Amino acid sequence: MSPASKEVQVAVVRPIAGEPTTFEVASKSEPGTWHRVDIKAHGGCGQCACIRWDTVSWPRIRDTRNLPPSMRCRHLKAAREYYTNHKIAAERAYE
Repeated sequence: MSPASKEVQVAVVRPIAGEPTTFEVASKSEPGTWHRVDIKAHGGCGQCACIRWDTVSWPRIRDTRNLPPSMRCRHLKAAREYYTNHKIAAERAYE
């Protein structure tokens, strides 16, 4: 791999049965650990069980009721992408 290229690592996301907006996302830094993510929590800002969410995202949501995409943890981003991709695929199935 050349120094200029970056390896893209796809997060492993698994849905929680019976909870359509809640997922578990595998931790990259702690193999074997899964973070529970609810993409609909806090008015759609989302919630994650990881430390970044607790220390960066939650204080922003608490203080401003807003969470720019750049302040979302990796797990929340992955769960939102998973959800969006599966919704689009489901819509295509009905075309």
